[in-house]
Amino acid sequence: MTDIAEERIVFAVMTNTDLTEGRGHQYVKHYCWLKATAVRLAIRSYVQGANSPVREQVAYRIGGTWYLPGKIEKATEADKIAQASIDEKQEAADKFDRAVEAAIKAGLSEEHIQALKGQA
Repeated sequence: MTDIAEERIVFAVMTNTDLTEGRGHQYVKHYCWLKATAVRLAIRSYVQGANSPVREQVAYRIGGTWYLPGKIEKATEADKIAQASIDEKQEAADKFDRAVEAAIKAGLSEEHIQALKGQA
């Protein structure tokens, strides 16, 4: 048996078998490499025209083939641009979280931390 060569996060666009009331079963409608592609495909594709939930899942590459229970949707150029924006926002949020952790370690009070977060 061949070992798993790689694991990669994919984004699953969920939907429901009953789009009227949501009483059916949840299932994956699309798998996507980029979150931006999943967000685009999720628009108005859920119960009563709501946006579908997007969940992270793991795909496995064994040999030269990716394994997961479905087909992975290709990203468009617009998705790639949107993904860059998503990545920038996530990096900024991560950087802010690291700064707050450093402030806590430096001994700032909870009041000062809340002021940094803009919640004072």
